[in-house]
Amino acid sequence: MKKLAIYDMDGTIVCSSHRYRSKNNRIDLQYWRDNCTAEKIAQDSVLPHHRQYVKDLQCKNTKVIIATARSMIKGDANFDFIKYRLGQPDHIVHRLGDDDHRKGVDLKNTGIIKNLTSLDSFGTITIYEDNLEYLQGMTEFFESKNKVVYPIFVKSQQGH
Repeated sequence: MKKLAIYDMDGTIVCSSHRYRSKNNRIDLQYWRDNCTAEKIAQDSVLPHHRQYVKDLQCKNTKVIIATARSMIKGDANFDFIKYRLGQPDHIVHRLGDDDHRKGVDLKNTGIIKNLTSLDSFGTITIYEDNLEYLQGMTEFFESKNKVVYPIFVKSQQGH
């Protein structure tokens, strides 16, 4: 059986804390957007779970998906960072620009399902996430589809 590995980016496999701040225990979206420049994105760095991400990319029996709440446009600096610094996953789920206001967990769950022909071929699903609400919602979603899910909570200052 194949495995499915789902990775959040910020605070999980990527440190982007130099362009992040919270306001009332939520992400300050305007500050984040103001700091989503090619120059600032290039300053992002990898975190320890990136090593497992690379191992999963190299495993022929593992399908890897990045599921991020980042707002991305094809060909932007975010895609370059993934391609040249992280390694290209099988699929990337992301917000479709700054006007995409879908709830993060819904964005991720529907985007993941949309990119898979079937869940039947996967014996297990491992989810790496620093937002506990997203992790719980994703775990419940895949468990409701009778999948064995291994949720991995990554403690982070960015998981708001």
